[in-house]
Amino acid sequence: TEGKLTNNAVFMEVLAPLYDNGTQNVYLKGGLRYDDWDTFDSDWTYQLGLEFQATEDLKLRGTYGTVFRAPTIGDVFGGQGDSFPTASDPCADNGSGIAPGCAAEAPADEGQLRSRVGGNPNVQPETGDVFTAGVVWTPTFGEHGITTTVDYWEINLDDGISSYGIDFILTDCYVNQNQSSCDLVFRRPSDYGIDYIVDLTENVSEQGAKGIDTEIRWNYSSSIGEWDAGFLWSHLLERTKRANPDAEEDDLSGRYTDPTAEDGGAYAKDKFNLSLQWSLNDWSVSYLAEYISGLDADTFCTCFEGNTPAMDGTYIQKIDSYLYHDLIASYSFDTWGSTTQFQAGITNLTDEEPPYIEVGFNATTDVATYRQFGRGYYLRLKWSY
Repeated sequence: TEGKLTNNAVFMEVLAPLYDNGTQNVYLKGGLRYDDWDTFDSDWTYQLGLEFQATEDLKLRGTYGTVFRAPTIGDVFGGQGDSFPTASDPCADNGSGIAPGCAAEAPADEGQLRSRVGGNPNVQPETGDVFTAGVVWTPTFGEHGITTTVDYWEINLDDGISSYGIDFILTDCYVNQNQSSCDLVFRRPSDYGIDYIVDLTENVSEQGAKGIDTEIRWNYSSSIGEWDAGFLWSHLLERTKRANPDAEEDDLSGRYTDPTAEDGGAYAKDKFNLSLQWSLNDWSVSYLAEYISGLDADTFCTCFEGNTPAMDGTYIQKIDSYLYHDLIASYSFDTWGSTTQFQAGITNLTDEEPPYIEVGFNATTDVATYRQFGRGYYLRLKWSY
């Protein structure tokens, strides 16, 4: 891999008070940036935002901005290498016949097919826009302090840097009989099996996401100790993707897709973290909870719907929701100018096992989402001077 990118940029930011009467105020936030690249077209991006302090306890805010992300050196100049994503050959008879564009029958599927991946000097920057709107409420009820934040966010991305994916290339060639896709498939003359598929970096995808993030913090001082609680909830409304210009828009929210594919993995609709801590003098005890909502997982089913391979249209695996519980206790004391802390914890208190996921690449599960081990215990000693 050899190459370089040169960028010259100029930008400015502004924070301007539009109104202030001592209790209420309105602030305008703005930003403007110009990027000049030696390899791509130049572009302007901007952001505008308003903050409105409606009352002493209530703030409203919103922003809108444009997105410009240049390709990396690897996206443009990366050398080609081999990858082995999971896929099915439409020309292999798995009980439902072969696709109409096949010249012969290929050997039975091996589960993973060789593809050539790497950079593309014709790749262009990604563009898009981002919108956010939120409210911050900080009421006080006696000795109780509460902070509540609710934010809606929406992201849209065009010309996404990705690749077609070998599933699309194979279907477009042998089912849709598109010659430009067939030119990317190289087969062995001896048995008509796939030798490799060319799947380089391209500007092929459109992506979008919408969600609501909520955070609630509570603290209270009493004669029997300090109490602190936190609740963070992320609700995914949409996670859309158009993998290529000819594809239909696909909503990935609430689904688990093949992690070896671009943008594959888990997109749970709801996740939350709950914490509750009690502390008194040098002692503290904490309870932590982590929730992940259920998912519909794709499978390796190679049944056909008409002439189209239905990788996830015939059988969907249901993954249950998960709730993890942790307990932590600690004791701290100061001696001779130093601080010593003893901590003991129990993780995954209910001994939850990770789910079996048929298309999970590592250990047939998702190591990025679920905990891989059962109940655990630990002791920790921390000393600082």
